[in-house]
Amino acid sequence: MKNIENQNRNYEILNNMIEINNNDVFKNIKFIIEEENIKNKINLILDVVDKNEIFDDDEITLIYKKNKNENLIKIFDSVFVQNNKNICKIKYENKEIELKEFLNIDSNNEKIEISLKGIKKITNANKMFYECKNLISIPDIMKWNLSSLNEKNEMFESCSEFLIIPEF
Repeated sequence: MKNIENQNRNYEILNNMIEINNNDVFKNIKFIIEEENIKNKINLILDVVDKNEIFDDDEITLIYKKNKNENLIKIFDSVFVQNNKNICKIKYENKEIELKEFLNIDSNNEKIEISLKGIKKITNANKMFYECKNLISIPDIMKWNLSSLNEKNEMFESCSEFLIIPEF
């Protein structure tokens, strides 16, 4: 039951973040996340980082978990891939590859890090991570400029392991 409550809270936090205009992100992000230690970390970052530099980045990092004996991981939903296959690229193990729904992982690492390049050009993020049960974190979610998004339905629906908490 507690896991479901945490998942619902994460969905609510994500929906709130998506609705915020990028000009208001830094004013409102402190009020979105309730945990005091996260508030303190965000305040520290906001005091140190050049805010304009954050929004100029065209790449975000995504962290997925890899279960034992599982080599094929769903990293994006097919709807998102179809809508953005000519817009975005994936960077994995220092190689840039085309956007795809699944990634074959040969590593034994429990955490898999990929980068999504071209996020500034995304206008349709419908079902982006829909049922991506292995997605656990987007550490630099504050870099993500959401101003170009026109469509964003069910972006994080059924991401049961996803944690909104950035890794600082």
